[in-house]
Amino acid sequence: MSRRYKLQIPPTSYPMQCKTAILPPVQAKQIQLSAMHLTNRSGGACDMAIAVLLAGVDSARKFGQFTAPGPAVDATDFMFSGGPLDIFTTAVGDGYIIQSPKPFHIVGFTLSQGQAGAPVYAYQYFNGVAFVPLPATFNTPPYTAGDNVLAFPSPLDWVPGTTAAVGGSPGLYTLFVSATTAGTQVVTATAIWVARLLVFEPALANNQILSLLYDDIYPVILDCLEAVVPYFSVPSANNLVTAKFFDA
Repeated sequence: MSRRYKLQIPPTSYPMQCKTAILPPVQAKQIQLSAMHLTNRSGGACDMAIAVLLAGVDSARKFGQFTAPGPAVDATDFMFSGGPLDIFTTAVGDGYIIQSPKPFHIVGFTLSQGQAGAPVYAYQYFNGVAFVPLPATFNTPPYTAGDNVLAFPSPLDWVPGTTAAVGGSPGLYTLFVSATTAGTQVVTATAIWVARLLVFEPALANNQILSLLYDDIYPVILDCLEAVVPYFSVPSANNLVTAKFFDA
C-alpha cells in the first residue's frame, strides 16, 4: 500500500532569515522529509540552505552563560524557555557556549536589547585539545534588537568535548563565543534556536532554486520534536519555500 503525504506545503512566502520551521515539530512521531525547494526572490544573490531545527528535549542541546574566567554556568532551561538572559555583558571575555550531541551550523537569537559601541567577538570550537577559531562563517550576526543568525560550516576536526575553563558537558559538540572587545551595554536574548545543515549553496542568483529530494533508500527521518527550517542570507517576503513530508 502506498503511503500518503503527511503534509504538502505549496509555494509559501518565507520573509525571515532562518527561524520558523516549515512543519512544526511533531510530538511522539517521526516524519520523513521527501522534498524541499527554496526559491530566491530577494532581488540579488543569496546564500540558501535547508537545515534541521534541533528542537527536542533540553538534553538535546545546552546553553551556558560564560563569565570570564569561567567556567560557563548552565542556563539551558531558562534560555530555551524564553529567558530573558544576557549573552554578552560589558566585560571582555564574557559570552556564551552552545552544545549539542550532533554537529550544528546555525545558532539564532531573538534579542530584546542589542549591542552598543564597537564590540568584537571570537567564535571558537573544540578540536579535541583546545578551543580554536572557527575557520569560516557563512553569516555573523550583528547582535541588534530582533532576530540574529550565526551560520558556519562544520570544521572537519570538531569533536565532542570541552575544557575545564570553558565548562559545559564533555560529551557534546561545543561552540564558544566570547567578546575580545566588549560593548558598552549588555546584549539580552529572549529566544534561541539551533540547527544542523542538510544542504547549503552560496550566492545563488535571483530566481534560482535550491532543491533537496530524497527516496526510501536514503531518507531524512526527523526524530520526535525535530523540524526542518530554511535559511536565506537575504531575508525577503518574496522568498518561497515548498516541501513534502511522509509519515515515517
